[in-house]
Amino acid sequence: MKKFFCGILTLLLCFSAMVHPAFAKDKFVFVSEKDITTIDGYEVPTYIYAEFYQHPQFGPQYLTSNMYLFLPESVLTKCGFVTTWDKKTRILHIKPKQNFMQKSQIQYQKYPPDTEVFHPVASNIKVCAGDKDIFPLRAYHNGKEMMIHLQDLYHYFGSEYIDQETYAIHFTTKTTVPSVVLPTEQSISLKDNFVPVFHQLQIYSPKESDLYLGAYALSFDNQSECVYLCIDNDFLEYIGAKPTVQKDHLTFSASAKPFVLPPMVESYLQGPVYIHTVNCHLYNQKQQETVSHDNYPVLLSMNEDLYIRADKVQEALS
Repeated sequence: MKKFFCGILTLLLCFSAMVHPAFAKDKFVFVSEKDITTIDGYEVPTYIYAEFYQHPQFGPQYLTSNMYLFLPESVLTKCGFVTTWDKKTRILHIKPKQNFMQKSQIQYQKYPPDTEVFHPVASNIKVCAGDKDIFPLRAYHNGKEMMIHLQDLYHYFGSEYIDQETYAIHFTTKTTVPSVVLPTEQSISLKDNFVPVFHQLQIYSPKESDLYLGAYALSFDNQSECVYLCIDNDFLEYIGAKPTVQKDHLTFSASAKPFVLPPMVESYLQGPVYIHTVNCHLYNQKQQETVSHDNYPVLLSMNEDLYIRADKVQEALS
């Protein structure tokens, strides 16, 4: 059983597009108590999104190939999250309470029966992280309340850790949607998000002491791929640039060193992931803004790191 759920938890770390089977066959199935999920150190009941079918010999069976973990809205409110319902837009906003400290252990049925399921129902309710409508969370209505995608929630409000010995998932929370933090420890606020398909790249420069740059190739809106480079200390050293931020305007003060993109040595499909544009602009040394005229943002965030288009770096530093 543990080996089976170890594979489940490994799959949980992969962001992929959710396929919505027919509502009549969908169930939320309680996760075995052997595979514990905790929030800030306290166990919570989690449910797996599964497809149900009736086997003529073995009875009810559940196909859990997607392996998405969900928490009921009522459990989240007991965990220190606060919900706000907008009747006009039919959007439920969820975020942790300010300065939240868990004071009492959450009480729930320790050993639920195997037949305990929730039946998703059709609903036009949307769920978002924070106070704004631009950070969507995957969720389903179970007839009484919303079931919230756990990994989506902690993509915005915390971090997760999987114990490789017990296969337990542990989450810790923070109270605000994260902003991007540059190597200079300056922060830039998030603006919007989308979910494209992208390739993770390894870019290698043999002339720069075996330098590897973090990079992705994105495809969005059926346009050609563009390469994005991670703005980290290695990148800044490679291009000889120093970023400064004033009122969310990012400026590169670069040396005369020309920017040449090193060769790519490896590329593999990563799949859909949440990517954010950011409230900032790119300026060259003459304080002229570098503009993108297509649907690709010049600057964006992936996993709280800041990425920039390689062709726009060349344009800004030329």
